[in-house]
Amino acid sequence: MQKKEDNNLVLYHNELNYVGFGNFNPIELDIFFALIGKMKDSKGREATLTLKELREITGYSQRGDKKMYEDITKAYKKFWDLSYYKHNEELSEISVIRIFEEFKLNYKDMTLTLSITPSSLYLLDDLWIAGEYTVYELPEFCNLRTAYSKNLYRLLRQFRTTGFLTITMEDFRKALAIPEGYRTAEVVRKVIKPSIEEISKYIEELDYDFVRGKGSGRPINRINFTFKPQNKDEIVRMTNSERRGKRTGHVCPYCKKFLYEREINGNNCWCHPDGYHPQAKCKVIFNSVEEIMYGKTGEFKHRKEEPLKLTQEQEDNKEKIEEMVSKLFTS
Repeated sequence: MQKKEDNNLVLYHNELNYVGFGNFNPIELDIFFALIGKMKDSKGREATLTLKELREITGYSQRGDKKMYEDITKAYKKFWDLSYYKHNEELSEISVIRIFEEFKLNYKDMTLTLSITPSSLYLLDDLWIAGEYTVYELPEFCNLRTAYSKNLYRLLRQFRTTGFLTITMEDFRKALAIPEGYRTAEVVRKVIKPSIEEISKYIEELDYDFVRGKGSGRPINRINFTFKPQNKDEIVRMTNSERRGKRTGHVCPYCKKFLYEREINGNNCWCHPDGYHPQAKCKVIFNSVEEIMYGKTGEFKHRKEEPLKLTQEQEDNKEKIEEMVSKLFTS
């Protein structure tokens, strides 16, 4: 049985922190990330929540489902239009990827359903293996009052084990959708200080400082945020380690990388840690040890009748890697 606390967690790939949410108001951000949090448990690409459930987990304060229905209806186009850019240097391509495949609001059952596109599936799946994820408590996020504080909170939680975030002033303005007309003094007074005051209820010892460049006026180049880091073991427990999959001694016959055993659609499979990422070099999923030994179509059977041997480098590092992974995944 899943822990109650786990139901209140939001878990996604770090890249989602850099998608533009500039036109989302605080209520719309709460609803969006409540659905993202639900998707991590759906074992698929679709999540459905009743308006009552949304109200409970987001702390939505307006009375009546009718008002909430109206707010979600207004957010419909924003959800649907949400997309991001991907740059594939190897293929010399820039793609615009839409996040959601379908958006359904049932006015009879008062339910909201979102399904994610196959191209964006990596934002929600296999995160515990790849390790490139952001995790935070949904009630904390929803308790923050402004869109500025919510978006800064997400960025900080990406670095919760290091206690340090450094970001250029330009990227900071984009990430928090700060108006171009705001001077630095206004950014500090209207954005940074109020946000830190709110977020400090959940992130201890939070502070910031500017990194200035050289030249006339010494312009501000970066902002450094520091805070009390969280122990990695706590993150492992938060994200429910039994769902992560287990690194095995099997090696992919195509790319020579270690494979992870985990359940996919009710069946045990052996897969790559970054298999859903668009730029993953090898996405092969094996359904049996025999497929690993002889290839997906048996193309290696005439050459080998035993599992592939590890390279010398893999042999040398095997014990060290297994010890590191064991510590990481043991709660």
